[in-house]
Amino acid sequence: MSSAVVKSACPWLSVLAQTGLSFDLSTASGKLMRTIMAGLAEFERDLIRERVKSGLAAAKARGVVLGRQRGQRPSDKKAKTVLKLHKDGLSYRLIGRNVGLSKNTVMEIIRREAPASPPRRPTDTASRKASTARAMPSR
Repeated sequence: MSSAVVKSACPWLSVLAQTGLSFDLSTASGKLMRTIMAGLAEFERDLIRERVKSGLAAAKARGVVLGRQRGQRPSDKKAKTVLKLHKDGLSYRLIGRNVGLSKNTVMEIIRREAPASPPRRPTDTASRKASTARAMPSR
């Protein structure tokens, strides 16, 4: 929470905390106070959201690169080992157990680091059936 939000909410919070005010939410005045407090909280949250978005946009305009940089993830240090084990033919689960990573992290490293495979050609079912019939010997 930003300091501006805390400072603006502080008088209300301190009055409620010091006086020990409590509201009976079953009465009309209690429901009104709950609605007002909820409205103020939503308003403050929206202000924070706007400030964060404008700050991110300003940072991007200045050319700041956001997020982790390449090589900074803990799993990046193990990428060479993962790729070597994958090349040796181990399964994702075994690689993960040997290296200390999850299966999904191993899959992500291989997807990210391995050279792109050539795109697969779409085949229609007729040509697939014909090639299967040629490959299977007759009895």
